[in-house]
Amino acid sequence: MYSLGVILLELNVVFSTGMERAQALDPLYKADHMLPSAIETPEKTTQAAMIRSLIQHRPSLRPGSQELLNSGQIPAQDEDETFRMARRLLSEPNSHFRPQLINTLFSQRHMSVNTDMAVSSNPSDLAQRVEFLEDVAAMSRSLPELDLQTMVKQTLTSIFRRHGAVERTDSPALFPYHASYPATDVVQLLHPTGKVLQLPYDLILPNALLLAYRSSIERKTFVFDNVYRVQPFKDEPNIFGEADFDIVTGSGPTNLALCEAEAMKVIDEIADTFPNLRSAQMCYHLNHSRLLDAILASCGVDETKWTIVKESLSKLNISDWSWTKVRHELRSPPIAVAGTCLDELEQFDFRDTSDKAFAKLRLLLKNTSALESTFIHIQTVTNYLTRFGIKRRIYISPLTSYNEKIYRANLLFQCLHDQKQRTVFAAGGRYDQLIRDHQPLSSDRNQVHAVGFQLTWSGLCTGMMTYLKAQAKSKTRRRNQMDRLAWTSRRCDVLIDSFDPALLSTIGIDILSSLWEANISAELADESANTTSSTAYTKSSTPSMREDHSWIILIKSDDLVKIKSTARQDETELRTSELAAHIATEIRDRDRNEGRTSKAALRRETSHHDTHPHPQHERDVDVKVFISDRKSKKVNRKAIVEEALAHAQEWRTQSLENPIIAIETREEVFEAIKDTRVEDAEGWKRLIQGAPAGERAYLAQLQMLLGEQGGRGVFVYNFRTRQVGFYPLGRR
Repeated sequence: MYSLGVILLELNVVFSTGMERAQALDPLYKADHMLPSAIETPEKTTQAAMIRSLIQHRPSLRPGSQELLNSGQIPAQDEDETFRMARRLLSEPNSHFRPQLINTLFSQRHMSVNTDMAVSSNPSDLAQRVEFLEDVAAMSRSLPELDLQTMVKQTLTSIFRRHGAVERTDSPALFPYHASYPATDVVQLLHPTGKVLQLPYDLILPNALLLAYRSSIERKTFVFDNVYRVQPFKDEPNIFGEADFDIVTGSGPTNLALCEAEAMKVIDEIADTFPNLRSAQMCYHLNHSRLLDAILASCGVDETKWTIVKESLSKLNISDWSWTKVRHELRSPPIAVAGTCLDELEQFDFRDTSDKAFAKLRLLLKNTSALESTFIHIQTVTNYLTRFGIKRRIYISPLTSYNEKIYRANLLFQCLHDQKQRTVFAAGGRYDQLIRDHQPLSSDRNQVHAVGFQLTWSGLCTGMMTYLKAQAKSKTRRRNQMDRLAWTSRRCDVLIDSFDPALLSTIGIDILSSLWEANISAELADESANTTSSTAYTKSSTPSMREDHSWIILIKSDDLVKIKSTARQDETELRTSELAAHIATEIRDRDRNEGRTSKAALRRETSHHDTHPHPQHERDVDVKVFISDRKSKKVNRKAIVEEALAHAQEWRTQSLENPIIAIETREEVFEAIKDTRVEDAEGWKRLIQGAPAGERAYLAQLQMLLGEQGGRGVFVYNFRTRQVGFYPLGRR
């Protein structure tokens, strides 16, 4: 098949000399080869795709003869008049032959043309079944592990909800084919009625269809769903997880520029949140569809070719698509833009800040009076972005036209990885015109405005996976290690194990139940995998065990357990009655050290991890109201009780933020410390001088430590006498 690819290349490229032939064929032996420019033309797209597949360096990636014949890339020969008549009848929508043929096709439900998809019950077809299952497994492996997917999705959801958005789950999964998308890349399906349908290519169009017909709308929404692309020589399409965020407003007075800036601000918050993006070089490109139309008109490009020209320009400066490569495509048939037009168009291949870009555009364009309102709108958006605190560079790029047909006559923007070969991270714009195009002609609804963006969140998962693997192997600064720990998913916090299976099935179940009641994730070890010499406890230092669990509990007797931290590899012996409180404290410390949760989240979590093994969250608090004997004053007892409960709860919540200092001293010294304020220098002097000589330096260090603390106070724990007390600092 490789030789067939080389022959096909020679048939499609004219070589004047033997040297030209050698220069074209020699690079094919390299892994990163490129085809000659003579075949990289729109009219030879099919031939180029066929040649690329045939000259793959790995033989397993090359199509077989039957697969190539069934791919549809080789045109069928008109053998006789009957075949030509059948083609003509199929091309006529009202032909009686068309529905008959479609019914015949749909009646063959159990037949498969592709032998790779045929799953037989015959044991001799085992290899064939395995190949099919591997294809299915490959689809499931298109995203990283499920835990990381969940964390990425939850993080994006929290960012979207921060802006007041609600999640949609009603995105259409199938709808009529839309001309805004390239037919060669869209997954199209044939309906039994003969209609051509498509799977979602992005999530913008499905939302526009809903907004066109829906009477009531949500102002801000987001959605997670799959989008599909054609996969050459495969029955299954490529599947990508995409996230979409939209801001929708009615026809009343609305600050459209502010909505567009907020959508871009959401993208910026995503880039700041994910560690693999935080330090990456990224930028924003802004453009307006009206500005692009004015540039094409000024350069003399035929208006009938604007759509296909914009499709070519959408690839400009993305990946390896330089101006030279785009120009070659624009000069080739069927676009065939005049060279003089392209010379003028090349002058607009720049990006710059808004002030400098507008100054250049006013010099290059003959008349910009009709564009002044567009310039003002773009400038307003950039001003809002500055007020929002966006630090990444914002450029005006006059030839940016990514998905311009979707954002027709409105603003469009991109967030790019600003490297030598740029790639698009997120793209969006305003699609008011798209909604109006699909509203019923009889509709009396007011105009709907919508702006949004889309990003491939499955690609974000892949980037995070690569980042975490790299961080796990490198010894970097603490900030990067905290990022890695914060994004490391653990299947379960606690694993309960024992050398004695009887203890595991009795005391282990009691411990498991108590941890679940304390809202701690836990599970029992698999008894079938344990022996008297090998348990999960002894394997706690292995990487897989550290990734799955943070602590392993070994049951030693009915009321005594040993706890091992898989991270620190230290051991602690506790009574079973103290277990839940100890694990809850350990979880809070772990999450705080890893930067996994904010203080507000810690406050919410600690309400579940009480110091009691069986917390009661809804217990009643007895509030006694003691009123002085003043008959002239009216008192609302209910209001006083509610206010007392509210302030007490606020104090409890704030107390969770106070640090804890553990000390070792005698009971009388501990009581004296609690009675001496940190600002009372004379009191501390008397306390230190009255203590034994061996403890004076220790107490002086404690005085300095207390003076360095902030907030209302600290909790002081005396681990010699197991006493605890609150030490007020007398300041906020």
